Amino acid sequence: MTLTVEQEQEARKFLADLREEIKNHAGVGHSILGRMKTDPRSRFDFKVLAGQHFPLVGNFCAYMELLLINAPDSEAKCWLAKVLVDEYGERSDGEDHAEHYKKFMHAAGIAPGEEDNVPLHPEVVNFIREHYRVATEEHFLVGLGALGPGHEWSIPAMFELAVAGLRKAGFDEKEIEYWTLHLEQDQDHGAWLEEALVKYCLV
Repeated sequence: MTLTVEQEQEARKFLADLREEIKNHAGVGHSILGRMKTDPRSRFDFKVLAGQHFPLVGNFCAYMELLLINAPDSEAKCWLAKVLVDEYGERSDGEDHAEHYKKFMHAAGIAPGEEDNVPLHPEVVNFIREHYRVATEEHFLVGLGALGPGHEWSIPAMFELAVAGLRKAGFDEKEIEYWTLHLEQDQDHGAWLEEALVKYCLV
C-alpha cells in the first residue's frame, strides 16, 4: 500500500501524537519509577525486580518472531527483522539481550543457574500469556502496536528512571549494561517499528 504525501503526513502526525500520549501515560511514569531518583533502592529490591522481569525479557524475541510470521508483507517483515537482529545481539557484543540481563541478575544476587527458578507473580504470567495471544490471535496491527508503541516507545523513558535507581543502589556500569544499551537501541527500534506502522495506521 502506497500512501499519498497527505496520507503519510496524516499518519506521521497520528504517530507523533501517540508517542506523546505514551510518554505521558501513568504506567510509563509510574510512581515507583519516578521515585528512583529521590528514594534510593537496595540491591535486594533490584534482585526482586530482576527475578520477575527476566521472563519478560526472555520471551520478547518469541513475540517478535511470531509477529514477523504474521506480517502482511516483506516490508513489514524487514522492519521487524531489524529489531530482532539487535535483540539477538548484533550491537551487544554478540550476546542476546537475555544473556545481558543474566549478568544484571547475578550482580543483583541471583545465583547463576537459578535465573529460571524464581516463583513468578501471577500477573507476570498473565502478561506473557497475553502477549503470546496478541501476537498470534489478534490482527497484525494489534500485535505491532503492543510491541512497537507499547514496548519500544515506552522503554527508553522508563529505563532512564530505572538506571538512575540502579546507580543509586551501587551497581556499576558493566553490571547495568542491559539497561543502558536499551536507552540507545530502543530509540532505533521504536523508529524502525514506526516505519512498519506508517503505511497501515490509516487502515
